[in-house]
Amino acid sequence: MLIETLTADRALAVVRAPRIDDPVALCRALGAGGIRVVEFTFTTPGVEEVIAAATAGEHDALVGAGTVTDARSAEAAIAAGAQFLVTPGLSESAAPRSRARRASLS
Repeated sequence: MLIETLTADRALAVVRAPRIDDPVALCRALGAGGIRVVEFTFTTPGVEEVIAAATAGEHDALVGAGTVTDARSAEAAIAAGAQFLVTPGLSESAAPRSRARRASLS
């Protein structure tokens, strides 16, 4: 689903902010603009709660986690509902967790 959506849209949003008050509204607004893949980075405070709220909301976006640098952040992102993970480089500890939970890793 991720590859197909990225191929169709040719864009994704990388959200890196000091605060995200309403991730569901953000996903809806991005979707209305034609962006259906949203990555919330671990540089955002409370990103696990942001991902959980975003994945629980009604919208058409695929929600993932970025700046996943280790096994702990991979597990936290997946537990929060992330549908994909993005690492700044190959994380040997995150890769097996991503594979075991069937979350795409790039």
